[in-house]
Amino acid sequence: MSEHDFTETSEFLADEAPLASHPVINLPPRQQAEEIYTAESLPFPLLPAPFKDAELYQISSTTFATTEVGLDSHSSLYNLEYLLADLLSHSVETPVLAFGFGGHGFASEAVHYYAATPHAIVLVQARWGSYLDNQESVRKAFIADCKNAALIIETAQDAAARNLLPAGQRLVVIESFRSGRCMAWLPSTPVPFHEEAPDLPWEASSAPTLFGHSMLEELSQENPLIA
Repeated sequence: MSEHDFTETSEFLADEAPLASHPVINLPPRQQAEEIYTAESLPFPLLPAPFKDAELYQISSTTFATTEVGLDSHSSLYNLEYLLADLLSHSVETPVLAFGFGGHGFASEAVHYYAATPHAIVLVQARWGSYLDNQESVRKAFIADCKNAALIIETAQDAAARNLLPAGQRLVVIESFRSGRCMAWLPSTPVPFHEEAPDLPWEASSAPTLFGHSMLEELSQENPLIA
């Protein structure tokens, strides 16, 4: 595995409890999520076109998703590598959108925005609330990455409808302070995972969500008359 695939196996622990600073309140999931994001001075997560009318479920006290199926072991969303493996192997079915706050340890809390469809997977994870970071810079970068992630999902859906995507492939984009910044075209058919991940063709990127969206836009511009 390359350094851009996954972090050290020793970090792959079972999902830990989410942020303890947010109490469990008996509110509808959408309202609960809005209150948490407002308290963290973040906008409510974008809902790309495939998820506009999706029902929202609360999968932990601070994380939410458009499905509960297959996410029992991913409730904190912190271990991105495990979720990616389940998405690529189709153990977690798409489309699915998941977001929220979770992690463990003083410098290991994170905010997440994960969107996956049959045509694209975008996983955005930023360290959150740590003295190690300039929080305003992290906030701005995370908001920008989430916007690009939503655009990737919508542009990929449009490109797929116009038969512009590489046959049998979907774009996978990772923006994570733990797992690196990379992207790849990977098979849309199940990629099996056993004890360790296969050697996938990751391409390192300094701004994968931006470049991922630009790549899809170029596909559309190269074929403007295809409908």
